[in-house]
Amino acid sequence: VWSRGARAGEALRELGLEEKRGCRIGVAVDEGPLLPLLELGVLLSGGAIVPLDPCEPHARLASVLEDAELSLAIVKDASAAASLEAAAALAFPDRGPTAEFRPRIVLASDVPGLSALQEASEGKDEKEDTEGG
Repeated sequence: VWSRGARAGEALRELGLEEKRGCRIGVAVDEGPLLPLLELGVLLSGGAIVPLDPCEPHARLASVLEDAELSLAIVKDASAAASLEAAAALAFPDRGPTAEFRPRIVLASDVPGLSALQEASEGKDEKEDTEGG
């Protein structure tokens, strides 16, 4: 658990979160092995966890996005990403999708280090990393 969480934290730091210590990271991943590993990775990267539920109404998610000022949101799948994009459009109507204070939405499967965690949560075998961290 620790080594997989550390790999997730390293992947998050590689996304540029290292210089933003204490940043808030939205986590829209449902129950399962990926969630605690991802949460551990967020904490090890120096971030704070903001739980997000993509099934919430877009207006509620928009309120959370405005208040939390997320640097990044990690989602499990494309439907969760679409839900957060719709909420961000409500929260920041006068800003484009690349506005600085709009959260960057990333699929867990697209982040090096997290993709292996997602495969592990889906029951696929993962080769243990015997080198490095």
